[in-house]
Amino acid sequence: MTKLIKKALLSVSGGGGASGAAGGDLSGTFPNPSITNAAVIAKVLTGYTSSAGTISSTDSILTAIQKLNGNAGNQAIISASAIDWNVTHSYKTLSANTTFTFSNAADAKTIIVAITNTVSNYTVTWPTVNWGAAGAPTQSVGANTDIYTFVQINSIIYGAVRQ
Repeated sequence: MTKLIKKALLSVSGGGGASGAAGGDLSGTFPNPSITNAAVIAKVLTGYTSSAGTISSTDSILTAIQKLNGNAGNQAIISASAIDWNVTHSYKTLSANTTFTFSNAADAKTIIVAITNTVSNYTVTWPTVNWGAAGAPTQSVGANTDIYTFVQINSIIYGAVRQ
């Protein structure tokens, strides 16, 4: 897209040589200006709605792409034991043995969940997840955090952990 803009600018300016600060929907300086995030979001994507929310003119390009992909770039504390797949990054410090559940899981969604144990060494039970040949992991003991990644493909939730 940048090459297309440069080509258009060169043809308008008579073959090149433009210099100075860019303005309007462009940022930077000539001869290598860039399109501003606001120009792309406000004029092309604003109002588009996906399962992850509606794109607004104040969203960054990254947030807009995450919404287009169905993953809102957000994080939240898991207040009880339900992990909402509309929240891409969730975390919880255990205060008891916990059996987690999933809500709003859908194909092509990916979530990351950080679970911190305490010196009380609580246990974690997961809903149906394909963990591979090794089976479901055991939550690390002590005051340690395990990072879980889940992805759903063809209605099957796959899980991996970094301990």
